[in-house]
Amino acid sequence: TATLLTGLIEGVKYYVKVRTACAGNTFSNWILDSLYIPCTARTLPYTENFDGVTAPALASCITKQDLNAGPAWNTATSGPRSSPNSMVYKFNSALPGNDWFYTAPLQLTGGTRYRLSFYYKGRSSGSIEKLEVKYGTANAATAMNNLIFSDTAIVSTVYLQTQNEFTPAATGVYYIGFHAFSNANQFDLNVDDIRVEASPDCSRPTNLS
Repeated sequence: TATLLTGLIEGVKYYVKVRTACAGNTFSNWILDSLYIPCTARTLPYTENFDGVTAPALASCITKQDLNAGPAWNTATSGPRSSPNSMVYKFNSALPGNDWFYTAPLQLTGGTRYRLSFYYKGRSSGSIEKLEVKYGTANAATAMNNLIFSDTAIVSTVYLQTQNEFTPAATGVYYIGFHAFSNANQFDLNVDDIRVEASPDCSRPTNLS
């Protein structure tokens, strides 16, 4: 006996319940099993605006890691740059932030320069948010060994855009991790409209003065 399952989404664990249909319209107890649709490595350009799901669900192959046993990253409808959602880190009055979310796996070539761009903001000008972005070979904090971006004094309540270049040393599959590490009792932090692409030969000017 077989059935075809369609419309399954990468990065999602599904549960299947099966029982035997016996004679006389009687049935056995249910048996529970599960299956996981693995995430395939994305080729570039990679974009994620978090709008294809119903909040607080995570977008396809986006994962998160809560290291402070408090609130964690989720999609939310509060203050997105592109509607209806953005990723939002919810603050805790007693716990400092220590929470990650990771992109889908990305296929990158060693020695090639890439550009990560995204938008971010705080939710209160009276609160100071902290965000850093790293990349590594697994979607886990222990693998996030390469810093791309850091802002430890986020007070803007309007979206700021950042563009950052990075060059992996070796060819392989990588994840980009967004780490909220704000002090306790601050406020929320939004991230939206992520894009990863090969860096253009002519980049925009930086460090204007």
